[in-house]
Amino acid sequence: MSNTSHTFPAPIGGVPAQIDFAPSILFVILYAFLSILAIYRLARSSSRSLVLAGTVAFVVERIIIYSLRASEAHSHSQNESHSITQYWQTTFLIGYISILGSCVSSLQCVLVDTTLPQKPTQTDGEAGKAISSVGQSENSSATSSSENDIEDDPKARTFYRRLCAVLAVLSWNPILLGVVAGVIYTGGEAYAAAATVAQALRYASIILAFVQISAVQLLSIWAYLCIPKIRRSAVLLIGAIISLLLVITIYHLAIMTLHTTSLYSGPLNGTGSKALFYVFQAAPEWLASLVLFAVNVREICGTGAWGDRFGSKK
Repeated sequence: MSNTSHTFPAPIGGVPAQIDFAPSILFVILYAFLSILAIYRLARSSSRSLVLAGTVAFVVERIIIYSLRASEAHSHSQNESHSITQYWQTTFLIGYISILGSCVSSLQCVLVDTTLPQKPTQTDGEAGKAISSVGQSENSSATSSSENDIEDDPKARTFYRRLCAVLAVLSWNPILLGVVAGVIYTGGEAYAAAATVAQALRYASIILAFVQISAVQLLSIWAYLCIPKIRRSAVLLIGAIISLLLVITIYHLAIMTLHTTSLYSGPLNGTGSKALFYVFQAAPEWLASLVLFAVNVREICGTGAWGDRFGSKK
């Protein structure tokens, strides 16, 4: 499209050009590797968990989008359809929030685990058979006493579940605003009013995402420092992923002030700007996904196959 008489928000990641071909292919390969790792995690009963579902969907989606980006970069056509532009601007704006969903679900499991009475270590089956009836009676009495001494905190458990449920529900706000902003985005090329609305919605989506991610990070820091029984390795894992997501939101906030009069030129289509996109958005997204699949989240965070739902935990 030729230059407009008004400005509209510069496209996140710019429009694919020849310079985008190599990095797009690279990320297709990297996400294809992650998809194999995801299949491995889901195929094993010891690591299969619903908390990974959002990140699995994100990985598949990124394979699609970078494949399209590589194709567009190879053809370098300036007749890009509005629907593809809308798709790119929507998914680059809010796609990574799917990873946040996995983090919230994992953190919920970690928090709930601190409110459950820990089961005492049981003796080996064969050794148990060798214990005399008197010894069994004494051992049973000791176990009962031990279980009674272990705290069960249903009030805290309910609080943690409700808090994480609120965080999960609130994450839909930036997603919905981002979808609307992406749909309106192409209209901003032709109409100044549409450009203004799209920009306002993008700002709102990014700010809400930043607040949401910061809240989860603060919750994880508080849990690490203030809950003695917390799985510290799990909290550190979640905190590391959240830190990567914060990098993306800060990058978005930094570029939201940029405007252009043409989709194919402007501040985010330069070589340096695209390098920043791959460093501060594409790379953190991939690293956050890698961390979730590189470790056994079910084991580290104490999740069930269904996370903290449908009877996985009390």
